Amino acid sequence: MSKFFPALAVTAIALASAVATTAALASEATQFVDPPGIATRAQVRDELAQSRFDRSVIHYGDATVFVDGPSTASRAQVLAELEIWRRSGLAELDRGDSPDVFSDRYRRAAARYAALRSSPQFAGLVQSIADERGEASSSARSYASGRAR
Repeated sequence: MSKFFPALAVTAIALASAVATTAALASEATQFVDPPGIATRAQVRDELAQSRFDRSVIHYGDATVFVDGPSTASRAQVLAELEIWRRSGLAELDRGDSPDVFSDRYRRAAARYAALRSSPQFAGLVQSIADERGEASSSARSYASGRAR
C-alpha cells in the first residue's frame, strides 16, 4: 500500500459525504406540497369574475398582475406626510442604496415619525396645507385622525 492511500481514502469519504448531503438538501428544497383549496369551483369562478370586473387583477395570457386600488389620500395629506418624514430625519437616513433600518439612529427617527404622524399637529399640518391648496378640509381632518401607521 502506498503512503497516499489514507489521504486518498479520507478525500473519497469527504467527497461522497458532500455529494450525499447536497442531494438530500436539494430533495428537501423541491418537495413542496401545495395544500388543497377550500373554496368551491363556483366560488373561484365568482372571485375571478369579480376581479375582472373591478380590475384588481389584470391577466396577460399566463402572467397575472395585481393592481393596487387608487389612493384615497388627498394631495395635502401626502404633502403633510412628506413634511413629517423630512422632520423626523427619515429622509436623510433613506438617501442611500439601503438604509440601516436596524440602527439606533434609524429607529429613533422612525419613532419620531410615528409620534409626529399620530400627533394633533399632523392634523393641523394637513389642514393648513389643504387650506393653502384650496382643498376640502373635512377629508383632511378625517384622514389625519383615522389613519394608523
